[in-house]
Amino acid sequence: MDAVTRVARARLLIERQVYVGRNRADTRRAIVSGKWDYKLEDVPGQEMYDEIMALQPENMPPPPELVRTLVEVIKMRRGYHADMHVWRDTGLKRYTGYRILLRDARTVTWPLWYTLRGMALS
Repeated sequence: MDAVTRVARARLLIERQVYVGRNRADTRRAIVSGKWDYKLEDVPGQEMYDEIMALQPENMPPPPELVRTLVEVIKMRRGYHADMHVWRDTGLKRYTGYRILLRDARTVTWPLWYTLRGMALS
């Protein structure tokens, strides 16, 4: 199972508050490394991965939950604890990134999506 599928499944588990652990960052690291396997097969992560890969320029803007998933994957893979580091790496100011995630997801363009997807999957 690749990192994006694990993260997609973990996000669903975390949203359902099923995971156990004292620290969310430690839990996310364990998920990406494959050391944490708490009912991951029960959560449909492959569909989210397929949806991420299927998006093309004509499908912009992407759904906000997919943008959030990519940001989470990048945070986990690079060991970041805050979204601001991801936005800094993409060349955006952190407030622009927060605005995209909170209320302005329609501003995500293909170059930004492609950059986030590349950072998350490479």
